[in-house]
Amino acid sequence: MANEGRSFSYQTGQQNSFSIVDYVLFAATLVISTLIGFYYAFKDRNNASTMEFLLAGGAVGMAAHVYVPVFYNLKVTSAYEVS
Repeated sequence: MANEGRSFSYQTGQQNSFSIVDYVLFAATLVISTLIGFYYAFKDRNNASTMEFLLAGGAVGMAAHVYVPVFYNLKVTSAYEVS
């Protein structure tokens, strides 16, 4: 695995690799995402019902009206519950 962290550009014929800035930005993205997750987990730790967790309390605007309107209207939490 000598080429870890590297890619090859067919347009220029050069091998590219991550610089320290790329690694810092990637790590920052992961850290920020993790902190957002911890914030909402801590904030909503008292709302521990399954329906609240899986359906966001019925307030998932985009998913409820665009992505999974059938599941939302049937009050199911996954495609496996539809008979």
